[in-house]
Order: sequence, then structure tokens, then C-alpha cells
Amino acid sequence: MPEDPLLVEYLEESAAFLSQKKKRLRELSREYREVYDKQIREEMEQVRSGIRRKKTEIVETLYENVDELRHLKKYFPELLEIFMEDESIGAIMRKKSFLFENLKQLGDKEAREKLNIIRMERRQLRDAKKFLHRWTGTISGKQLGATYTILKDAVKGTVDKEEAEEIVGRADAEKRKKGWMVLINSQLAAGPLNALLGKKRMLELAVVEKTKAYEAAKGRGTSAEYSAKKNLEALGSEKSHAEKMIKHILLTNPDFVSALKKSKGWSLGKKDPMKEIAEGIPIRRIREKVWLERMRKRIS
Repeated sequence: MPEDPLLVEYLEESAAFLSQKKKRLRELSREYREVYDKQIREEMEQVRSGIRRKKTEIVETLYENVDELRHLKKYFPELLEIFMEDESIGAIMRKKSFLFENLKQLGDKEAREKLNIIRMERRQLRDAKKFLHRWTGTISGKQLGATYTILKDAVKGTVDKEEAEEIVGRADAEKRKKGWMVLINSQLAAGPLNALLGKKRMLELAVVEKTKAYEAAKGRGTSAEYSAKKNLEALGSEKSHAEKMIKHILLTNPDFVSALKKSKGWSLGKKDPMKEIAEGIPIRRIREKVWLERMRKRIS
């Protein structure tokens, strides 16, 4: 039975693919500026579409190979760093770096303590955002840090309101990322998962209703038909997004998925929907010794 390709092989091939496509896009762009040809414009859109599809595929592959990704971080951090700096896939790798930044599985107590701290910090940042929204002109970092201790060393000197808002926004994004890292590395992932499952169910019901509305308006060529179609498409996209988030959270926490699969999966006489979803999540775990041997041969 042939072995699955190593993740590094996939990443190398993906980087080469994107590099080639981006080069072709630059060539087409130059040609189009010279002749404004419709066929060139269409080919440009095809290339862009191919790039978007490949980037989506890379993201999904990273989630599906979290175990191997974390082993890369553990045993070959320099190699992983090269991918993170790559011109073609580096931005994707950096954005998804939380997948391998924290390998420690947290107990419920420790996870709750960390989440409580993050919640308090984000509450401060939300208040700071509201404060800055009402502010005009420049603001002193010292003044901001005195009111919101989370920003004590974040804003240096006196800055424009817009710059301060950017700093607060980046700080909030970082805290949100840390919060997700805690969740995906603990059993507390069940909380957001249940919320997402509830949202998914509501969206499924809404899609049924909007489908009926679209079918009723279909074929009339009216603004009502157009509106019904757009509403249905928007709900479909929102539902797909919720499903993807559920899948991603589960993929990043293989121990949690394994525990779900082993559970009885029944609650109040009904089958647990989370267990049903977990059953369809493939947990790809590498055999460390074999993988290390393959990797060493690959990079030697």
C-alpha cells in the first residue's frame, strides 16, 4: 500500500503551484494593459480562481494534518519557519500558526482560568474601542494605558486616534486568537461547538423556508425573485461557514474527537449531534518513528 505523501512535500508542491500561477497572472496583466483583450481578461479570472481554490485547499490540508504539523514544529522548526517565510504560502502558514503554537492539552480548571483572564482583557479592549470611537485628534499612550492597563505598554508616546484604534484592534485579534488556542486545546471546546451546532440547526431551518420562498418567486424575473435568491445564497454561505468552523475546531483537537467517538452519544434519548459530526472527522495521526525516518531521508 503506497504511503501518503509527507506534508512538507504537499507544501512544496503547493508553493510551486502558486508561484507559477502568480507569475502567469503577472504576464497576463501586462498583456491586458497593452491590448485590453476579453479573452486575456477571462484567462486572468480563471487563474485568480485557481489561486483562490488552491489557497482554500491548503488551509483545509493544514487542518486535516494538524498532528503532522505539530510534529514538524517539534522536530523540524527551522523547516517550518522556511514555509512560514515562503512568498507563496507564507501568509497562510503564519495565519494558521496557532495550529502548532500550543501543543499542551489543558485541564478544565487551567483552561477556564486562562479564558477568564482573556475575557477580562478583551472586555478592556472593547471599552477602549468605544472610548476611542468618541475621541477626536491625538491621544497620549500614557493616558490610554492608565485607563486601560492592558494597553499600558502597547501605545508609545502620543499617537493619532486612527493609529491607536489599529493598535487596539491588533491587540484584540491577538487575544481572540489566544482564546481559541485555549479552547481547541481543552475539553472546553464543547462550549463553542454546541453554540455552533445550534446556529447550524437554525440556519438549516431558515434555508428550508427561504428555499420555499425562492421556489414561489422563481421564473417571474422580478425583484422579489432576485431578493429571494440572494437571501437563500446568503443563508447557504452562513451555514457552510458554521459547518466549516465546527469541522476546524474538531480537527484541531483530536483528543476531544477521540473522546466523542468513544462516548455513548445519547442524551435524553436522542443521538448526540456532536458525536454524529465527530464520527465523520478523520483524525490523521502519524506514526512518529516511521515519520521521522521518512522526514530525515527527505531532507538529507
